[in-house]
Amino acid sequence: RWWKGEIPIYYLYTAGVAGEKFFQSLRQGKLICSRCPSCGKRYIPPRIYCEECLSEIEEFLEASPYGVVESWTEVYLNIDEERLNQPVRLALVKIDGTDGRLILRALTEVEIGDRVEVVFRREREGSMKDIEGVAKTSKIA
Repeated sequence: RWWKGEIPIYYLYTAGVAGEKFFQSLRQGKLICSRCPSCGKRYIPPRIYCEECLSEIEEFLEASPYGVVESWTEVYLNIDEERLNQPVRLALVKIDGTDGRLILRALTEVEIGDRVEVVFRREREGSMKDIEGVAKTSKIA
């Protein structure tokens, strides 16, 4: 059995404590991670509970803007599944000094094992859009 009708649903998605700190750091042109006091694991994006030992995390540290490409792919469709004029290369980047990875747009040709640096936009608003992407570098944090 069924009948026609609508169920109005209203919600507000929040980034949470760690997410809010992360987005505020992006607005300042920085990356942050959280560090577990028990096992020392460093999360980027930051978390407030450790996935390994379930300890509460209260420490947030500035993370390195450098990392290593662990994988990459090229995307040919946008989010609406429409063909892009130019393919976009995305890189899975292991951020130096953390146990975390970020998927970011590659601004230069990158291959697995390349050292990259996170490039921030000049105008920032406190969102993932504040990161323009990553570019090859030889610097080590």
